[in-house]
Parts: sequence; C-alpha cells; structure tokens
Amino acid sequence: MALTDNLISYWSLDETSGNAPDAHGSIDLTDNNTVGTAVGIVSNARDFNGSDEHLSSNSDATFDFGDTDFSMSFWVKFDATGGGHGMAGYGSSWFVITNFDGNGTIAFFVNNFAASAAWSDDIDADVWYHVVVKHDSASNLLVVIVNDGTPVTAGHSGGITTGTQNFTIGMARAGTNYLNGKLDEFGVWSRVITSGEVTE
Repeated sequence: MALTDNLISYWSLDETSGNAPDAHGSIDLTDNNTVGTAVGIVSNARDFNGSDEHLSSNSDATFDFGDTDFSMSFWVKFDATGGGHGMAGYGSSWFVITNFDGNGTIAFFVNNFAASAAWSDDIDADVWYHVVVKHDSASNLLVVIVNDGTPVTAGHSGGITTGTQNFTIGMARAGTNYLNGKLDEFGVWSRVITSGEVTE
C-alpha cells in the first residue's frame, strides 16, 4: 500500500500568505485573519498568532467521519508553553489540542470532550513535533503518536458525532483554543495509517 492510498487532502503549507491549496485533493483552505508564514520542516510553514488566525474549509462534510477510520499527520512548533493550543478540529465532533499542565499533553478529543487519547511528556517552545492521530473504528481506539514514539491509545466505541461543521487548522473548535505556533505538512487519510507509514 502506498502512503497516498486513501489520502483525502495534503496541505504543504508552503505559501507565503493567503489561502492554503490542497496539494493532493480539492479542499483548499481559506485564510482567516491573515495567517503568517515561517521557516518549516519542508520549505515554509504557516505561522498562527494564538488569538484569531486559522485556516478553514466551511461546512465540509468530508471530515464528518462518524464511525469510520481516519488518520491525520502534521508537524507543529509551539511559540509559547502555556494555555491550550488547538491544532485541528471539526466543530465539537473531534479536535486535537494541547493543554500545558506542567509536563504538557497533546490530546485527540472526540464528541465534545466525551473521550480522548492523550500523549504526555515535556513540551518545549520552538521545537518541532510530529503528531499523528487516528480513529480505528474496527478496534474501537483513539490513537496519538508523537515523534514516531509509542502510540498512546484509549478505547472508544460508537464512533464520532456527526454534523455539518467547519474543518479548521490552527484552531480546535469554533472560536476557541487558537494555536500560537507553526504548522507544516498536514495530511488527512480515510484509513488507519500503519506504524511504518507513520515513520515514513
């Protein structure tokens, strides 16, 4: 299987300003409040101010996964180590967020905080982290993997609540938990990517 199999969208985030074109699919992201740019892992990254900047695809049912498999992979660098930083979300159905609590966590929440898998370790500012989150509908698991390390899992059955909402990156839920930092090389799959693909 190729890494591009069942890849829905891939945003390289190399543009210096404006909207973020989808390098694989057809879901371009709209620039809200002038998201900046910075040096990334590969070429450029988008730089979010922590107060109102984000990229979005409005009311896009593509990310209304329900009780199906999906995965996301991206790089993130935090500018500050305080508060909650949202990296991606689909309304309250699912979102990836960090809440610094001494050591720090990177957590994948579903169903408006009803269930989550959370990776916990030291999180530093100005360091790139590779994050993969997965929903495995067959095994009823939420999964978080940081820097190709040991997967953190949490049991969760019944899938993810559905609805027509906004898909966002640089923000967790509508108007909350904006990212103060950078994002780069963001991909979404409609399947559970393998451990070998996480490494790749």
